[in-house]
Amino acid sequence: LFLMAERPFVVGDWIKVEDAYGVVLSIDLLAVKIRLFDNSLVRIPNESIIKNRITNLTPFPIRRLDLEIGVAYKEDMEKVRGLLVEIADRIPEVLDDPKPQFLYDGYGDSALEFRFCVWTMVENIVSVRNGIRIEIKNVFDRQGIEIPFPHRSLYTGSITEPFPVRLVSEED
Repeated sequence: LFLMAERPFVVGDWIKVEDAYGVVLSIDLLAVKIRLFDNSLVRIPNESIIKNRITNLTPFPIRRLDLEIGVAYKEDMEKVRGLLVEIADRIPEVLDDPKPQFLYDGYGDSALEFRFCVWTMVENIVSVRNGIRIEIKNVFDRQGIEIPFPHRSLYTGSITEPFPVRLVSEED
């Protein structure tokens, strides 16, 4: 009754309940059936839906896509920001209004961390998410901008002997 009275979603909406993402196929007295994006069917008891957080991914025509990106500490952040804006401008599904945002998140363990936020129509979210990530990697590679991987240092204490290190060249 709660689902029918409040109507947090309708048949055809994309929803997330716990770890299930999918399109609502039916809303019955006992359960909601959703088709996951891998084309499998999930039956979610209404009790679970009432007790858990529901995210409706489709009530508004546009969505913001937040891309978490890290670059090496040596990189020029203004250059990175400019390249990202150029990339967004070249992807037709990325909306001009609202404009893309470049948000600096902080100093990470191995990278300067930021979010690049772009807006697109709901139906384009998956293609934009994939396309923009591929384009960012390609442009950063061409421009020599380093996307670092995590670096770790091991410390074994002052009592332990140092680890032996041997440098190996590609010819060895």
